[in-house]
Amino acid sequence: SWPAYISLLPLLFRPEEQLLKQLVVAFHCIIVTSLSQSRGRRRTGKGSRASALYVPSLVGLQVYTNFHQVIFGSKYAFLPLLLMSVSSSLGLFHLFCRQFWTYVV
Repeated sequence: SWPAYISLLPLLFRPEEQLLKQLVVAFHCIIVTSLSQSRGRRRTGKGSRASALYVPSLVGLQVYTNFHQVIFGSKYAFLPLLLMSVSSSLGLFHLFCRQFWTYVV
């Protein structure tokens, strides 16, 4: 479910909101992970390889979106939003397929 929260990050686009949005998402992910581990839920199986690739790519993408203005200036202002939207949609589609496969098939 946390890719859905990460997909909302582009809505906070002003430079003064950068630290706030990263702290909120990090805090949420830490709380959800610790609660799921304390309840005995373990994530194993088919999604682990995709998640192992997806999470670092989101971190790298977030670092890129922070420095996009420095690299390109005002040129290509749409690119961080486009990349974040595409990666979030891929992550959500993967989660949907995994849930569908688990509960329907």
